[in-house]
Amino acid sequence: MLKLIDLLHISGVDLGDYKIHCATDNKISGWHPLEQYYAGNFEEGQSQQSHKNFECDHVLSLIKLGNSNRWLFVGVYRVDGVQSAKGWSGFTYSLKRQRGLEHLEGRAFFEVLPSVLPCWRELRGPTDCQRNPGRETIDCGFPRFQWCSVII
Repeated sequence: MLKLIDLLHISGVDLGDYKIHCATDNKISGWHPLEQYYAGNFEEGQSQQSHKNFECDHVLSLIKLGNSNRWLFVGVYRVDGVQSAKGWSGFTYSLKRQRGLEHLEGRAFFEVLPSVLPCWRELRGPTDCQRNPGRETIDCGFPRFQWCSVII
């Protein structure tokens, strides 16, 4: 099984301290990350967070594909800063796309193994996972992505 992190290392990317952002549809705001990705607006939506979710060097972004266990890799972003959002209570991050992964962005799919889902918290130990209103999943950062297989 090929791990996502190994695939990124093969591509010459050093993540340093990173967080995996698992983007899912938000029923409250109506934000649909897959639609926004294909419309070219995903980066703007991802930069707006209700909490300080990206306190790290890089954000590795995946988008959930419908009701499946599959996720689309959409890129790695360097975190260049954060500020309080204007006009709403949240935060706006300055995120810069990591170059050199164009061959994987929007093309690499990952499948979560359902038997591993209960172990997500154990992979990191104490976590800063927070349930987001309107979302069916929890956005968490993990030090490694051992529960994925690559489907390319």
